[in-house]
Amino acid sequence: MKRDPGDGNGRGDGERVAAGRERAIKLVRVAPPAAERLHPWVERMRGVRAVVWGDFVLDEYWRCLTRRVSREAPVLVLDWQSRSAQGGGAANAALNLASLGARVSVVGWIGADEAGAELRRLLERSGVDTAGLLEHARASTVVKIRIVAGSVHT
Repeated sequence: MKRDPGDGNGRGDGERVAAGRERAIKLVRVAPPAAERLHPWVERMRGVRAVVWGDFVLDEYWRCLTRRVSREAPVLVLDWQSRSAQGGGAANAALNLASLGARVSVVGWIGADEAGAELRRLLERSGVDTAGLLEHARASTVVKIRIVAGSVHT
C-alpha cells in the first residue's frame, strides 16, 4: 500500500491506494449497514405517541409509456397506463411514523373532495387517527401529480 499524492486540489491527498494496478483502487473504511445501525432506533418507535401537524397532500403517480415526440413542440406524447396515490407532505410523515409502529394522530385540513376522501382512507388504512383532519368545504385538497414515463424517447 502507498499513499496517493493527489492532484494538488485536495482530491486523493493522503488516501491509501492499492499499488500495481492500472487504475488506483481507493480503500475506504465502510460503516456498518444502515439497517444494523438504525434497528435500535426503529425498535424504540413502537408505541410512541406522535402528532403530525402540517400540510396534507395527495401525491398521484401516473405511469405512462412514451409513444413519440410531438411534431408541433418538443414534448412527449404519452399513453397513460395506470395511476397510484400515496400521502404527501405531512401525510407522508404520518404514514412513515405509523409504518415504524408509532401511534399517530394528525392535525390539519383537507378539502371536501374526492382527493381528500382518498387521502383520509390512506391514512386510516395505516392506522393513523384522523379525528384532527378537518374537511374544508370551500377548499380543494392539494394534489401533486407526477408523470412517470420511460422508453427510448425519454
